[in-house]
Amino acid sequence: MVCGDPTDLSFEIFSVNESVTEKRLTSAIGSICWILAGTFSALVFADRWTSLGLRFPDFWYTSRNFHLLMCVGLYIAGWLALRNSGDPEPSTTATPMFDSLTLYTRSDCELCDKALKILRHFGERLPTIRIVDIDSDPELQELHRDWIPVVEIDGRVYFRGVVNSTLLERMILAREDRQRSDSVSSDATEQVEE
Repeated sequence: MVCGDPTDLSFEIFSVNESVTEKRLTSAIGSICWILAGTFSALVFADRWTSLGLRFPDFWYTSRNFHLLMCVGLYIAGWLALRNSGDPEPSTTATPMFDSLTLYTRSDCELCDKALKILRHFGERLPTIRIVDIDSDPELQELHRDWIPVVEIDGRVYFRGVVNSTLLERMILAREDRQRSDSVSSDATEQVEE
């Protein structure tokens, strides 16, 4: 038996779609600025410092005093846009960072419902949530009675009573960092062996 409706998804989901779209747009603007700046720099160089004999339109010669300023401005705008665009969001096909997750609950438990919502918020980054009602097992009642809900991850209890979403996110990020560093070190080992 599960506290509350396990299919209830009426909790707040923090949308990342807008930030991903903003980052992509900012990145595209930065790239366009750099391309324009590079093209404009090549034209300024061809006009001023080569003897190619290129003939530019008349407006080119009336705005000559601002050419270098425009080049520098485009480079700076591109650099700022690319710097603020950051890394793109991780792929949507995230893999769970842990092997098992068990939520110990009991009937009519408001904290259990909140814990389940928090765990579901992290969706693909956590394994399938195994929900265990302690009321059906006297041994589990004795063990967890005063601390429900209890969250056990990979056989170790991490949360009792309240699930702290900030701490859970830090655990996930730490595991992701550890997996990244392990994969980098194993790649380096493979390269050395070759």
